[in-house]
Amino acid sequence: AQTWRDACGLPPDCLVYCGLHDSNADLLAVRGYPEIGASDHTVLSTGTWFIAMRSMPAHSRIDMATIPETRDCLVNVDAYGVPVPSARFMGGRELECIEKAEKEQLDATQHGDELLRLASRLINDGVFALPAFQKGVGPFADADGRWIGRPAKQIERRAVGGLYLALVANASLNLIGSKDRLVIEGRFAGDPVFTRALARLRPTQNIYLAPAFNSISFGALRLLDPNLTPDSALTEVEALPFALGAYAARWHDEIARG
Repeated sequence: AQTWRDACGLPPDCLVYCGLHDSNADLLAVRGYPEIGASDHTVLSTGTWFIAMRSMPAHSRIDMATIPETRDCLVNVDAYGVPVPSARFMGGRELECIEKAEKEQLDATQHGDELLRLASRLINDGVFALPAFQKGVGPFADADGRWIGRPAKQIERRAVGGLYLALVANASLNLIGSKDRLVIEGRFAGDPVFTRALARLRPTQNIYLAPAFNSISFGALRLLDPNLTPDSALTEVEALPFALGAYAARWHDEIARG
């Protein structure tokens, strides 16, 4: 610490803390919510990459053989050295391939109601986007991405894209044994098709949306003071009002068929 203080010209009483990865900062930030605390929970960060990190109680044991490396899973450690089963896929990149925007990508928050209506119809019509649109990563890394009934309209492709993200995320979460509580944060927390479809696919979990604030810096602050709590609340996700079981089952069957 003294070396860093000298190199940076800091006063001698300045405390220097070891840094942490942004995903680990997200974990610390989420633990500050009273609904989460030290419970078994998972943080799903969404953006170009979707990264799921399951935070388990300190006394828990992990059978490493159950974490399939070939399906883009691994075991990280949190800021305190506790194992964190993790899974990832390139959700944001894949959505770009699925939506194939004519000019620019749609804002799912602004078009939420229409996307939900379209998702319901497209499910009934048997329209599917099947993984993987980004080869070599995610739980279906070796599959060839393809459509069944590709829509001509961008907004319809975007609605199916939200369903696709939920189905792939659900598969990744299953691979790391995610249970109890799930917190979705990042760019796609504002996509109602994705978040509400995921809630329908995982009825035994309490699923929350994290507010749009800088969780990375807040998590870093909680290194200094673990008792810090956020000044905003989590929002619980309401599941889609229509069933997804048959749609999800066919989605998996089509993947297996190749």
